Amino acid sequence: LDPVWATPDVPGLSAAREALVASLPVPPASEHGFTPHVTLAYLPKGEPTPAPIPRTAVTFEAVEVWAAGERYAYPLQGR
Repeated sequence: LDPVWATPDVPGLSAAREALVASLPVPPASEHGFTPHVTLAYLPKGEPTPAPIPRTAVTFEAVEVWAAGERYAYPLQGR
């Protein structure tokens, strides 16, 4: 399957990621860098990619991390 993803424009995202990583019970993979994105779908290989979507405001209430079969939920809080 091929992922379809969007990149966010979020001030402070890198700092938020660093705080989240510091609180994880397992270290993140280190073989690649951090590329902020939202996975929208997985398409069968060879299927055409959908047309780009317009800039859209979204709100996320939590971040979930799955590692070694365990789920870790981190509620997001406003300022």
